[in-house]
Amino acid sequence: MNSEHLAILKTGKVENWNRWRKENPEITPDLLGSNLQGEFLQGANLRETDLRETDLQEADLREIDLQGAFLQRAILRETDLRGTNLQEANLREANLQSANLQEAFLQGANLREADLRGANLREANLRGAYLQGANLQEAFLQGAILRGAYFLGAKFKNTTYGEGVPISKEPIQIIGLRWFVLIFDQHMKIGCEFHSFDEWENFTDERIDKMHREALTFWKENKKRLLDICKNR
Repeated sequence: MNSEHLAILKTGKVENWNRWRKENPEITPDLLGSNLQGEFLQGANLRETDLRETDLQEADLREIDLQGAFLQRAILRETDLRGTNLQEANLREANLQSANLQEAFLQGANLREADLRGANLREANLRGAYLQGANLQEAFLQGAILRGAYFLGAKFKNTTYGEGVPISKEPIQIIGLRWFVLIFDQHMKIGCEFHSFDEWENFTDERIDKMHREALTFWKENKKRLLDICKNR
């Protein structure tokens, strides 16, 4: 940890910190292991900052730039991360219990073995995020973008998606068709249409046709294969 960097962040306003970052673009801030618990840092530029093992519990990190930041084993329990840019950030083994990540940008983020129990991930963008071994028990994923996210070995229990739909195991993703397909425990999402397996099986051609002008052709071509995957889930 660089004590000078920490002092600039803690004793000055966020505007002063951001000005210092702008005036010193060649410096990578070193806040390794710092205590920033409960700090108000909304809007701060922490891009590519070393925040490994830093205590950020209950801090206000709304809408800050943490793209490419190093947050391995950081404590982010109950931290407000709404709308925060965490693209390509390394959050491996981070404690994000009950953190608020609503509408956060997590594309390509490394969340391997992260503790996300009870985290709010509603409408978060997890496209291409790495969640191998992550603990997502009781997490809220309603409206989250999951395309290309890696969930191998992730823990699901009382996790919810859609309108409180429970998830107990890794969702199946099918890429390469006209629309992206996600298959959960008893529900399937095709594009933006999210319904139970039974609903999909019993939809009339008329109902499918109303979804999109190309939906009926797609469904006739893929219905049997997709429903077979659902039944063998």
